[in-house]
Amino acid sequence: MILKALRIIGAVLAAIVVAMVLLIAVELFSAIVHPFPPDFAGTEAAMCEHVARYPQWVLAAIVPMWAATAWVSTWLAGWLGGRGPAMGVAVLLMAAVLCNLSMLPYPLWFKTVQPIAIVIALVYAYRLSTPRSLNATQQAATIEGGIKDSERTD
Repeated sequence: MILKALRIIGAVLAAIVVAMVLLIAVELFSAIVHPFPPDFAGTEAAMCEHVARYPQWVLAAIVPMWAATAWVSTWLAGWLGGRGPAMGVAVLLMAAVLCNLSMLPYPLWFKTVQPIAIVIALVYAYRLSTPRSLNATQQAATIEGGIKDSERTD
């Protein structure tokens, strides 16, 4: 019981650390291709003005980067800890994306495409990281040890 709890906590923490590292890499890319102006004040208004001036190609490049970050983090949480941690990390990442999109003046296309890309990445990562149950035929073959030569009808 304790080991399972530690595994779940470790999976979530590892996934969040990976998400933070990848998000910092995305922000570094953003800072290189669209740097802050020399007179940047660091206020909310200055940040909104900076985001409003993002070139469209930078935003288009950021969409798959954020989606990849969501995919890797959710997959890692699921691979290390199972469905619960994967779902928890997915919910946290989606909440962070929606919060970011609601606070900053991104263009409408970005506010539409970004959540769709994130949801696709999260669902795909969740499905790949967690074990699937066997269908009835696979279960029967596993239980019975497969079809014996004496049972063949061909």
